[in-house]
Amino acid sequence: MKTTQGAVSRYSSIVLCCLAVWFGQSQITISAQNLPAPSLSAPSNGAANVSTTPTFSWSAVTGASAGYVIAVATSSSALPTDPTASTCSGCVIIASGTSHTPSSGLSAGTPYFWRVRGRGPGAIYGNWSGTFSFTTAPTLSSIQISSGPAQVNENSSAQYTCTATYSDATTANVTSSATWSIKRKFH
Repeated sequence: MKTTQGAVSRYSSIVLCCLAVWFGQSQITISAQNLPAPSLSAPSNGAANVSTTPTFSWSAVTGASAGYVIAVATSSSALPTDPTASTCSGCVIIASGTSHTPSSGLSAGTPYFWRVRGRGPGAIYGNWSGTFSFTTAPTLSSIQISSGPAQVNENSSAQYTCTATYSDATTANVTSSATWSIKRKFH
């Protein structure tokens, strides 16, 4: 008797074996249909400067009555490919709906890869979606103000530049975003 792999209990296998003998069959094939893969929505593929607590979203899958499994990792090779996989080195999250926002933040300035699959009742698994990637926004490490006069006389002006340095070593001129204040000294 030949059987294909699937989620069949020992009792079910015995019943199928007995039915095969009863009906004179020498071969029974058991195949389970996986749920279709969802389509990923957000964060979009290749997105940059994504929040460290992004809201992941994807399309609904008919039959995913037990929710969804989302896998998020810093390497695409760490993501599972087997529809029955429920672990991937701490990167799997169980979600009940078609979106999920992690309760603890991801690392800043880091590339991530993600995919999702549906879960049906019992041993019904969903196919994994394609893989999307995104990079979280870096954090502000320091701000430097260009050198200029330490004092500015009344009715005169001075030009300063404010430069931000981020955790990924990039810099940006943030002069227009800076709030400047003047303290007057009276002698």
